[in-house]
Amino acid sequence: MVWLLSLTLFPLAMLAVIRWLRWLAFAQQKEYRLDRLVSWLKTDEAGQELRRWWPQLSDFSRRGLKRPRITFRVLTVAVLSGMIVSLGLGTSYLLSGVWALWFVAIVVYLVLPGVIVLALVPTAVVSELVILSQLRLAARLVKQHQPLIIGIGGCYGKTTTKHLLHQVIKAWKPCFVTPYSYNTRYSVARSILQNYHGEPIMLIEYGTYKRGEIAELASYFPPQLAVETGFTEQHLSLFGSIENILAAEGELAAALPPEGLVFCHAADAGAVRIAEVGVAESGAKIMPYTGDDAQLKLSDVRLDDQGYLQFKWHGEVVKTRLVGRHYEVNVRAALTVAEHLAIPAEVVVTALRDFKPNNRFITSEATKHGLVIDDGFAVNPAGFQAAIELLKELQARRQPAVTVVAFSGIVDLGPMSGHIHTNIAQQLKNLGCEVWYVGAAGQSDFEAVFGETLRTSRSAVMARVQELQTGSQSVLMLLEGRMPAWLLESLKHV
Repeated sequence: MVWLLSLTLFPLAMLAVIRWLRWLAFAQQKEYRLDRLVSWLKTDEAGQELRRWWPQLSDFSRRGLKRPRITFRVLTVAVLSGMIVSLGLGTSYLLSGVWALWFVAIVVYLVLPGVIVLALVPTAVVSELVILSQLRLAARLVKQHQPLIIGIGGCYGKTTTKHLLHQVIKAWKPCFVTPYSYNTRYSVARSILQNYHGEPIMLIEYGTYKRGEIAELASYFPPQLAVETGFTEQHLSLFGSIENILAAEGELAAALPPEGLVFCHAADAGAVRIAEVGVAESGAKIMPYTGDDAQLKLSDVRLDDQGYLQFKWHGEVVKTRLVGRHYEVNVRAALTVAEHLAIPAEVVVTALRDFKPNNRFITSEATKHGLVIDDGFAVNPAGFQAAIELLKELQARRQPAVTVVAFSGIVDLGPMSGHIHTNIAQQLKNLGCEVWYVGAAGQSDFEAVFGETLRTSRSAVMARVQELQTGSQSVLMLLEGRMPAWLLESLKHV
């Protein structure tokens, strides 16, 4: 009997490894931050994960198994959590034998998420010491060269604005930029130490999940100019209130010198409020790049049939590879800063025409039966609203037989989650969209609007994909948020 009981521990260990890898991946996605994890644990998505006792068939495949990206931090958390589990199992076996070992193994399997959270605590202390060391070294390097630092802040559009502005400035003068969407203390400091070589202009993205974070980052890398991209109800579960978001984002403008400028998306009332909060402390001035008071003038702004933005500026027609009319805001920010820096117009025009958007931008791809718009890097309420407006315009232009939206949900919305997801769902229903829900956050809100027509299971989505692949109907599809690999692979032939 004892040997049979021992054999049952092997399949349990296999299940535990799958559960362990999934929760390591969740910890990594939340940047190992206890506040983000605790906030996420209150959501429906986390509840489903906690109740996910048995793995799915896809978990046993390389493509379907959710696992973290290998880094030193995640390996440390893995080792510590493994030590905690081993200690519990070893102690139970030594004290009470195989029966106790089997019982404790079951308990450990159920509480694995808590074990991983516990393992995060000591790494947080070490991480903080490393971050402070990196910040001091990076600040010392920047101080040696005294570059013009342009800070990019806001609740959405920071990364896309930063990369577009970098394209324009680097065509004129050497310019350092923090890569990808790096905007935390560690990622900014590390990228400076690795890649900054004394360029006279520096673009830094300043991100935050709570008050004080931008102020701290700006104390190490103080900006002389700032761009405020906009406001949306992002990470409300962490901030707690809209006022806290405004105050936290306003810390960038507050860090400017009195002679500094905040280039503001003034058509967004929230962006104006953020800028006003900051300049009230710093004395800097606000320069709008959108809205009635903006000095920049564009004409003939429109999209082509694939959604690419073009416009006329200084008598030149500028055809870009930016998908969506909403990127006009990013273009206006780049052009306004360029004019302030006195970059020649011909340099700016050539740079915008040559700009190749990376995966932080929406992409457009023609397929066998239509067009796929991929907004899969990140999702927030304002960004999704912009994608919906793009969808409306392309519907009117292309007249597709079927419009599909694949959506993974918006996380960290706190008490506003239900209202925001319901509003989005109603808009998509009014557009006649077919929705495939591949996430957990907000799923119940969409079910309340779409009922049984909402496709939520992998089998239902794949069956519909095959119908579209073999049929002849024209399809317009929007991918909003991060899509699972199995879906992305199958869409190549739609």
